[in-house]
Amino acid sequence: MQNSINIFSGKKILVAEDDEINQMLLNAVLTNWKINFTMVNNGKEAVETALSSIFDIILLDIQMPILNGLEACIQIKKQQSNFKTPIIALSADKLNFTTDDILQYGFDDSLPKPIEIIDLKNILLKHLI
Repeated sequence: MQNSINIFSGKKILVAEDDEINQMLLNAVLTNWKINFTMVNNGKEAVETALSSIFDIILLDIQMPILNGLEACIQIKKQQSNFKTPIIALSADKLNFTTDDILQYGFDDSLPKPIEIIDLKNILLKHLI
């Protein structure tokens, strides 16, 4: 796993997640993998942050306060700066949001919650390498 971690070094990721436990997990893993990341707490902050910087990938929780991930994805894809950036949906709600539903909103992929480190690694490998 160490070799693949070095591949991610220097990549720039925007993470929008309101759950503190998921924030702590992602913070620890992304820091360990030497990924340059910005963590925000809601969809509105994600849209504003995406306006001011270009990211290699964006991880968006679907259910967040102020602006949900579905609406945030639509708004980010309209921006010139990140319209080609892969956006990954983070969701624990498999009943209401199927993979097809998520893709229709403009997401490029999805990552189920609770987040498994191997699944996160595979998503990043798929979209960053």
